[in-house]
Amino acid sequence: MEFVALVPFFPLLGFIINGLFAKRLGFSEKVIGGIACTMVAASFICSAIAVYAFSHHAHDAQVQAAARQREAELMARVSGEDVESRRAKEAAKAAENPQASEAAPEKAGASEEVATPYVVTLFEWMPGGALTTTLGPSAGRLADFSIKWAYQLDQLSGLYILFVTFVAFFIHLFAIGYMHGDPGFHRFFAYLNLFMFMMLNLVLGANFLMTFVGWEGVGLASYLLIGYYLKKPEAAVAAKKAFVMNRVGDFGLMLAMMAIFAVFGTLDYADVMVMVKALPQEPLGLAALSFTTGTLTVIALLVFLGAAGKSAQIPLYTWLPDAMAGPTPVSALIHAATMVTAGVYLVARCNPLFQRAPTAMLTVAVIGMATAFVAATIGITQTDIKKALAYSTVSQLGYMFVGCGVGAFVAGVFHVVTHAFFKAQLFLGSGSVIHGGSPSGHQQEMTYYGNFKKYMPITFATMMVSLFAICGIFPFSGFFSKDEILAKTLHTPVFSHDVGLALYVMGFLTAGVTAFYMTRLMCLTFFGKERFLEGPDFQEGHHGDDHHAPATKDFHPHESPPVMTIPLIVLAVFAFGAGFAGFSEELTGGAIPNYVHHWLAPVMDTTLYPEKPVTGVNPTEWLLAMVSVVWALAMMGLAYFLYVVRPELPDKLARTLRPLYVLSVRKWFWDEFIDVYLVGAFKKINLGAWGLDFVVDSIVNLFAWLTRAGSVVFRTLQTGLMQNYVLVMALGLFLFITGMGYPLFKELFAPSRTPAPASSSPQTGRVLAP
Repeated sequence: MEFVALVPFFPLLGFIINGLFAKRLGFSEKVIGGIACTMVAASFICSAIAVYAFSHHAHDAQVQAAARQREAELMARVSGEDVESRRAKEAAKAAENPQASEAAPEKAGASEEVATPYVVTLFEWMPGGALTTTLGPSAGRLADFSIKWAYQLDQLSGLYILFVTFVAFFIHLFAIGYMHGDPGFHRFFAYLNLFMFMMLNLVLGANFLMTFVGWEGVGLASYLLIGYYLKKPEAAVAAKKAFVMNRVGDFGLMLAMMAIFAVFGTLDYADVMVMVKALPQEPLGLAALSFTTGTLTVIALLVFLGAAGKSAQIPLYTWLPDAMAGPTPVSALIHAATMVTAGVYLVARCNPLFQRAPTAMLTVAVIGMATAFVAATIGITQTDIKKALAYSTVSQLGYMFVGCGVGAFVAGVFHVVTHAFFKAQLFLGSGSVIHGGSPSGHQQEMTYYGNFKKYMPITFATMMVSLFAICGIFPFSGFFSKDEILAKTLHTPVFSHDVGLALYVMGFLTAGVTAFYMTRLMCLTFFGKERFLEGPDFQEGHHGDDHHAPATKDFHPHESPPVMTIPLIVLAVFAFGAGFAGFSEELTGGAIPNYVHHWLAPVMDTTLYPEKPVTGVNPTEWLLAMVSVVWALAMMGLAYFLYVVRPELPDKLARTLRPLYVLSVRKWFWDEFIDVYLVGAFKKINLGAWGLDFVVDSIVNLFAWLTRAGSVVFRTLQTGLMQNYVLVMALGLFLFITGMGYPLFKELFAPSRTPAPASSSPQTGRVLAP
């Protein structure tokens, strides 16, 4: 398992080699791409070895016993009880409610185990010394602020490093063909490897601060890759927008880390997630929004603020569509499969915290569903193929947060995995279309595509697989993860049935909208009339770009080379088959194990919401699944009818439903609201602050003038003559003696006073002072 320390090391090595030596030593594109791909492949191999070893370690009886003992000690520490009394209380509680203790299905096995994270410590990073906790039941307890550079391998981080390195390898391979001929080839692959190093630090970090290093690192790498095209002003603007908007969320995450240490006295995941189980669940409602009655709720909301920024949720989602200004492999790696799911990872990692803060879980679910719906409706009118996929990503991220918000953390994480395969494939497929669909290799407008299936059969076939996956058609992978989220939403134990039903209806409608606009994307690209000769590449005066030939009328779209199509095929295979790893046992009665659920069970807390045993096939779940599939197929058929059979109808519908069309095409006016009202207001405040410049400068200049004037006065006293200095010292000594002696002289020589005799009060007879 020590191999886990090598997982982030190899991408760092690739970044150093390509970043420092590739250009100086004149490496060819094959060497540069080979180095980058080899380093990611090595990370995947190390990940597989480490996870395989951990799978045996986690089930060891001695390891389990030690983990249970450690849990008891930590929970006693934060609750202020001793270990034995806490065990007695838990035993009494289990005796009172035996059904809750037996709720977990016996066949799951892993659900009865406790988390046994394996931590590899490389060195002590921040030895801060003794501090005092200031919040929670154990406030005032001494704690050691010691941050170690350590990697934690458990079921959640193991799953992440496996699919992140696997998908990233094929994206790196695809990029070799896509970026061929680009003058910054070495710089691009150095940035990709830098991103991989930071992303792996993010998911493997053993404490919040280690995760935060990776969190900020992927933000930096994302900034560099979005703004990779240095001569494109829109790329520079998009990079800055992404960087700044993410800082808003990062501020919330920093506050959350401070509060976590103030309560628990540590930032280590293994300790915090155990100690939080000893605290009671907080109330649902506004009463939980304070540090006195809702400490965990406030912390969870601050964590979610950071997650919302990184994972592009309302109101911090507008940076992701603009980030499509970067190269397409960047969109596939960062904005589909890895970085944007970091927020979901953090919420899932903190699932014991969120489960004790139902107000925060409701916030996560509502914002996730609102984001899913809004982004899906915006995707209906997008004509840029990458931006349509970007809004699809924002919408699917919303689904993942809904899963976490309703308590289905496993389903949310499983959708992260399936989404990584089919969305990375769709982005790479769009890159293949952009690469071979126009002479410039940069045409992203679907209005200049059409009938590309004739020229790009591999790209078309593989993207069709991913289309069925994202639309949730059985037996493609998206069906298993998305429908599991919807089913768990309807039957959520966290909120009332009415709340779950409302969220389910919104999710069901959003699924149909997703099927519609994704089928629209495929129809505009691969079906219908050929429109590529109408593009700007063929307009008079166009001379190509830096590494593509000028356009000619003899041009025809073409399939991408094998280095690009092989990744498409591999990812399409997993977009089809990955779902069977998480087949819901409610649909099969347990005949097909839900491997993802069993694997993640030890790191998912079921103390408050125990799972019900599966006793057989649930017909309700099958009914919901079939209705969902029929709904998706109907919306796919509608899109095909409108954009292939009757392509003149969309314009008529846009005129008929103009208010809704404008709302979609203007992106619900959220960009305008941010630019005009928020950014504009802060600009006015900034300009107004310049009016204070004169006042501030005047105050500063006044002190400078007084200092200069005082220096003139005191400078005249510095004559350099010893006699003058002695005279001043004598004068000062005389004044000091006079000032100190005068009160004493006055006390000694003051006239004495004779005290008046005391008298008694005629009414009371008490002695009265004079």
